[in-house]
Amino acid sequence: MKFPIIKLFFFFSIGILLSINFHLTRYSVFALLVFIIILMTVFEYFTKKSTTYKNIISELLIMFALLLAGFSIVKMKDSTQSKSHYLNYSILFNQESKMIVRIDSPVKIKKKKVTIKGELINFFSDSLIYPVIGEILLFIPLDSNSINLLPGDFICFKAHLQKLKSLGNPHEFNYSKHLKSKGILAQSFVKNHSNWFIYKSISSVKRYSTIIRNYCIEIFKKSGLVSNNLAIASALTFGYKDDLSNYVKGVFSKTGAMHVLAVSGLHVGIIYLILNFLLKPIKLPFRFKWINDIIILLVIWFYALTTGLGPSILRASTMLSFLTFATVFNKSTNIFNIIFSSAFF
Repeated sequence: MKFPIIKLFFFFSIGILLSINFHLTRYSVFALLVFIIILMTVFEYFTKKSTTYKNIISELLIMFALLLAGFSIVKMKDSTQSKSHYLNYSILFNQESKMIVRIDSPVKIKKKKVTIKGELINFFSDSLIYPVIGEILLFIPLDSNSINLLPGDFICFKAHLQKLKSLGNPHEFNYSKHLKSKGILAQSFVKNHSNWFIYKSISSVKRYSTIIRNYCIEIFKKSGLVSNNLAIASALTFGYKDDLSNYVKGVFSKTGAMHVLAVSGLHVGIIYLILNFLLKPIKLPFRFKWINDIIILLVIWFYALTTGLGPSILRASTMLSFLTFATVFNKSTNIFNIIFSSAFF
């Protein structure tokens, strides 16, 4: 087949879509997947001679395995099926408790509060520590400590959880449903500055990514950019939108250019073209031409790191990496196979 990745991607995607409407446990799906893999192995071992019949059966088994793989990936990420999920502890919703949450992504800074998306790790009750899982939204007061929080920080706080609910207004965007699709089913509000502290911190790619991004934004500030100019420059280059005022958002929205403020694969493509143009005059011997390609890849992935490795940036960087490696190793490429391969990332 000329485009094998498209077929693989199609059945994998069907599995993901089916998982939304069919409620099977992760264990049953995983058991089916293992059974199919064993069946494929046995079938391949006992039918060594290649025939049309064998090829059709093998292809059907592979497609079904991919469908189950897509199904199982969604179920594996659904932490609500676990007994340790915080939804199973009513005490967290009925009274204030001490809890520990791990910050997994850069915090969002508003005028009076800091919004945190993180994984709930533990809660304390009657001098005992209970391990839990599940993501929550945490809101804490804005101060000199909360503004410097980073991914990898563990926060100990005292509050109670609230289940996310839709406001019920007709035709409005259902934000609670959007959060639930991302595994966030509850939120919590810390009222006082004294009700939270940093328990510990660990290193992570997201943490270093955020540090680099913040450092680059500081360079913008030192260069003289202020107010809306700084906010727009930070959004255009690094996808940092916390400083954008409602006025600026409204102007871009009315002109239909709101998407410009989102860092996307277009940024990666522009950087790729600029680097190609700058490195083209450098004439290297044929055996060392790969050095230019490696330089381009390093710059692209460094930029992806500074923007927080968002999905669109990650896919674009992966796609260009496939193309570059194919050039380095002098291999023929098919753009459709590369596009659909990068979609898995």
